[in-house]
Amino acid sequence: MFVRVRAPARASCRLTTKHMCAVFCWLDQWYDMSMEDIRAYEAETKRMLEERKAAEEAAAREAEEAAKAQAAAQPKSGWFW
Repeated sequence: MFVRVRAPARASCRLTTKHMCAVFCWLDQWYDMSMEDIRAYEAETKRMLEERKAAEEAAAREAEEAAKAQAAAQPKSGWFW
């Protein structure tokens, strides 16, 4: 039973440590920034994320339409058709 509990706990600890190290390293990038620089950085990040989200949504829609078209093009066969 303890093995089941320890594995997720260790994974959570590693994940937290990894992200905290990344945040600590990012401090070097942010240290000399003014509030205006930070707001510009946030705006640029927001724009990039919105573009990525729109591209992923478009790709998902295209994949769904392609799957529907493929399903419609396949002949129906089986004992119940």
